[in-house]
Amino acid sequence: AFLKKYRIGLFVLALIVAGSFAFTPFMEWRNAMSAIKGDETLQTGYNKVLADSKKLSEQTPELYVSVGFQWKTLGDKTAQPYFYKKALSVYRTANANEKTRSALLHLNAGNMYRTLKDYPKAEMEYGEAMKMAPGDDTMYRPQIEMYRYDWKEKKSEDILRLFDHALGLLLFTSNIQLEKASYLEEIGRLDESLRIYQSLRVTYPDQTGLIDKIQTLKYKIEQREQNKLPLKK
Repeated sequence: AFLKKYRIGLFVLALIVAGSFAFTPFMEWRNAMSAIKGDETLQTGYNKVLADSKKLSEQTPELYVSVGFQWKTLGDKTAQPYFYKKALSVYRTANANEKTRSALLHLNAGNMYRTLKDYPKAEMEYGEAMKMAPGDDTMYRPQIEMYRYDWKEKKSEDILRLFDHALGLLLFTSNIQLEKASYLEEIGRLDESLRIYQSLRVTYPDQTGLIDKIQTLKYKIEQREQNKLPLKK
């Protein structure tokens, strides 16, 4: 009798767990529909993306980008996870097909995972984007930003390693160098930051912003030395 009751209990528990997994997507859908209800612009956008989604059988990269962007836009305007997950589904479908996958679609998938706070999966998608377009700095910057601002487990050495990885592959590095210099200043590594700005100053001698930044950093370094402020780690 005890064994029978135990099995029944396990069965009931399994039903409850299964039901909760099924209930969550339904609630997300219902919340999303409530968010666009009564808003003519959002309703029009929703109806358009539904219509365009039916054309995805044509399997063109441009269409996947467009439909995914429409879902993302609805997500941005309503802050509803349902719409972001719909965009992600579009990008994942495109990337599963060699004819339609692209660096941009992997990048977009990474951005959706980042928005949904699934940082390990975002990292994987960003990695695929970098592999497909290693010479495009826009493929590196979202992951760098995710490391810096979102993924709290990442430490300064992880962030700097990613900067160096990008700089080792890119032909034109000025944008990433500027971001690295800014980050080094942010964490208190002023001397390293100054060296990067000085190097960029040689390449871009007419950039007054670089001159101002170099002067500011030199002043900060002087103040640090005078006050014997410790470096941040």
